Amino acid sequence: MRRTNYLIIAWLLMLAAPSAGEQPCARCGKAIAGDYLEFEGRPYCSQKCFESALPKCGTCGRPVGEGVKRGEFIRAGGQAYCSEKCFEKSLPRCSVCGKPARRQLKSSDDSTKVYCSNECYQTTLPKCRICNQALTNWTEIGRQKFCSQCAKLPRCLNCGLPGAREELPDGRHICGPCRTRAVAGQEEGQRLFDQVRRDMSAHLNLSTEHRIAFRLVDAAQLKALTGVEVFAEQGLYSHRWKTFHQTRAKVAGSDTFVVYILSHLDPDNFRSVAAHEIAHDLHGALFPRAKGKEIEEGFAEYISSLMNTDWGCDSINQGKLNNQAQAYAQGYQRFLNISGGGGLAAVLAYLEKLDLEGR
Repeated sequence: MRRTNYLIIAWLLMLAAPSAGEQPCARCGKAIAGDYLEFEGRPYCSQKCFESALPKCGTCGRPVGEGVKRGEFIRAGGQAYCSEKCFEKSLPRCSVCGKPARRQLKSSDDSTKVYCSNECYQTTLPKCRICNQALTNWTEIGRQKFCSQCAKLPRCLNCGLPGAREELPDGRHICGPCRTRAVAGQEEGQRLFDQVRRDMSAHLNLSTEHRIAFRLVDAAQLKALTGVEVFAEQGLYSHRWKTFHQTRAKVAGSDTFVVYILSHLDPDNFRSVAAHEIAHDLHGALFPRAKGKEIEEGFAEYISSLMNTDWGCDSINQGKLNNQAQAYAQGYQRFLNISGGGGLAAVLAYLEKLDLEGR
């Protein structure tokens, strides 16, 4: 923010100054033997020479001595002005109220705009999304601006924005708009989960005959299942089977498949998580020997991203590379690189090769 001040400078008019011997007029050079006029330390023999030496008004062009202020003029920005009126005409107009901007405040964002006062400048600042306070400094979350205090408020489990007012029994928070769309019931979740399986079979031509049970759980239940507090993903795929006590051989037909997904996700996030967990089922059935957490989670993330694109939810994919769990982010990047030359077919060929090498 910059400020420009103007300075009032008085000029000295000396009539009947005492003679100090002959001296040349600073304007015409004529010898002055008697009384003279003086301006800025130089003598002038007549009113005409005196006025010709005065600076010209930067607005109207007249000598400043002809202005409405007798004995003084205004100098600002390297220019002289004969009156307040002329001076104000020279000033830029405030970008908000249109008045002459004497203080000429400028924002650091746009130096072409000038403001006459701090009050006018304040009206141009962005406002905090929650408290509506004018912001000179802010925290940006999800392309929204927040003051330092509001940025610390609880964040919504779906949109991630601060200010989520409702706290769920498991300690998570959710905002009003996301609450109205949240998948909160087992029956609703089951319908959506079944639809995701059908969409994946139709769009990717990938499916299994496994009877996968679906369970909608809260954060406390998922923590009990996984043993961790923070989840890289908001779901869990479980494949278990029975073995004979002595031989440890697998009991045929004893397989059980279950997908757990957190409650209160919005439908877009729910589908993304469901596609990720169902991809684990595909991976285990089609490429059981292609092992490794980065391989398994990267493939699940890649399949989920393909479905998000089909559903028109590419924005969810943007966060996959920023996942704090490296196995997810690095694995996803690996499969993006593999798919660059041949899409899903290249990814499946890569996994098939790993599966063969694992035999």
